Amino acid sequence: MVDPHGRGRWNDLSRSMSEFLEAVESGIGEAAVGEPDPERVAQLMTAVGSVRAVESFTAWAQYEAIAALHTELVASQPADYRLLDAHAELGARIAMFGALTQTMGERLVDEAVALRDRLPQVALCLRDGVITKLHVATVVSRTELIEDAEDAEAVDAEIAATLRRRKGGWSRSRLRDMCDRIVFRRDPDSVRRRRQQAHEDRGVWLDTDREHGMAALCGTMSAENARIAFESVKSLAACACKADPRRVAARRSDAMFALLTGQRFACECGLAECPAVIPEARSLPDSQARIVIHVVCDESTLDGSADNPAFMDGYGVTGADHVRDIAGQDHTWIRPLVPGATKSGGSGTESAQGRRAQRTTREAAQRGPAAGGDVGNDSRRFTPGPVGADETVYAGPPSECADAPVSGDDVISADSADSADRADQTARTGGAVDAAGSPDFDAVPAGGPLPSHLPSDPYRPSRALDTFVRIRDGYCTVLGCEAPAWSVDLDHVTEYDHQHPERGGRTEPLGLNGKCRFHHLLKSFSHWVDDQFLGPDGHTIRVWYTPEGVRIAGPPEDNTALFPGLKRVRFAVPATGSLRELIDQPMRERTRTAAKHARRRHERELNRADRAVGPGYRPAHPSVDFTDYGPPPF
Repeated sequence: MVDPHGRGRWNDLSRSMSEFLEAVESGIGEAAVGEPDPERVAQLMTAVGSVRAVESFTAWAQYEAIAALHTELVASQPADYRLLDAHAELGARIAMFGALTQTMGERLVDEAVALRDRLPQVALCLRDGVITKLHVATVVSRTELIEDAEDAEAVDAEIAATLRRRKGGWSRSRLRDMCDRIVFRRDPDSVRRRRQQAHEDRGVWLDTDREHGMAALCGTMSAENARIAFESVKSLAACACKADPRRVAARRSDAMFALLTGQRFACECGLAECPAVIPEARSLPDSQARIVIHVVCDESTLDGSADNPAFMDGYGVTGADHVRDIAGQDHTWIRPLVPGATKSGGSGTESAQGRRAQRTTREAAQRGPAAGGDVGNDSRRFTPGPVGADETVYAGPPSECADAPVSGDDVISADSADSADRADQTARTGGAVDAAGSPDFDAVPAGGPLPSHLPSDPYRPSRALDTFVRIRDGYCTVLGCEAPAWSVDLDHVTEYDHQHPERGGRTEPLGLNGKCRFHHLLKSFSHWVDDQFLGPDGHTIRVWYTPEGVRIAGPPEDNTALFPGLKRVRFAVPATGSLRELIDQPMRERTRTAAKHARRRHERELNRADRAVGPGYRPAHPSVDFTDYGPPPF
């Protein structure tokens, strides 16, 4: 039954809020003694979700009222060029009534009109609590590129369908990426024009509207240039020793000033023998002399036969022209995600790549070696050879090529630091597997599965799997966290059992995901539990469970929606036995981590059994020992 005015929805929310208020009032005055009541915590967590739904409904009602005012006061008026036209006067009404600025008042009018005219299905998602008012501004701004009415209707329907189909909350970055993915594929010509205009409008300005003698220096530039500049500032600021009293943000501000003015950055610890190693003026630390920006795109986009959107680590979805511009730069290194694949029937791609590789070699010889300390001026390295049709191409500047150091924030992770180091050594030697047992991408035969772990250690992911997981996840996989994929740790979702690997926690795509350091520690050293499994459509579903057992859905979408070909990438079945040499010494009956891992496996089984009936609290079996555990491995 259609409910255009939302009366039924409001009645449901009123009942849930009444139950929530009764639950809160019943707990007032009761002192918390001992452990918190899990059932009450779960009840209050459910109430938080109900309040969020009420906020979404009231925001929808506000937009509906503003749209009605627009119809009454503005739509009937002829368009004119007056500064104080009917639209401005309506914005003034909204601003004064809500104690807002004129700009904020007019923005609410624009959003209300956009929901009414361009995004009616998204508006219903707001009414039903699928999204919040904060999401509306993102959807409206990211869909302004669409000018054709038919395209606008299709985009609205696809965004709304995705919001309802993918359960879980949307962070700002993931919602932006989803909207951009849909818009870029629907109208790439409009995206191209807008990007050209944005590139022409780049600039630098000074904002003096600050207190206490402070000001802000702002600038707009291409995303890759902004990332390189920011990483340069971060690397220089990190040179200060641990005794430096400044906050991280303050050190970065001073580092930025030093780089811009050509002065030498200084540590302010005040120690007579400061251990900090500060580079010379206009230079970066030797270990950070090359900044890494990772970009992923389809091969057909790279060779110009398609205009599919791409993904830039630390930024999000970007257009086809943009990624081709990046690929055409001399300091870009390109390689296929799946090596050795070929296009059926052949194409001009191989010759184009060969010509590009020859040009690169010739120009590199003319330039000579890159000067030390320069950012992004190293010679281009290109892996020649055709790429399979519709295969994903992983394009990253040459941090992972022969003589380039690996940036600490870009490749190394707590769960795969050794594998990344050894993979980089393999790239230097050019062999398929070096003495440490690290597989290289180029060693995989065409059509064969990629290695899932190091031959010498089933716990450590291979370089191929490490890259695949980061491309797939895009960000930290915790709902709301936007840490870039190449800055996070790779974590075994089910804890890896070093003594009995066959019990679970295998090193494979479904067994690994990315977590920022905070969320990695939250899981490892507390009673939070996460799970990861495939949905009916092949989409990777992630869920978290609070210590009380409340189920929280993870991010609704990852980069498999942007690159469907990722679902076709296959990895070898991981080994179930450890290849480590065991030392003959007295052994415990069970390890200190065994009890904690057993508890988590038990909780996951209970949670999976509960999915059929929905989220809720389900206590663990009393026979599970919660106390006999030690720090789990990363």
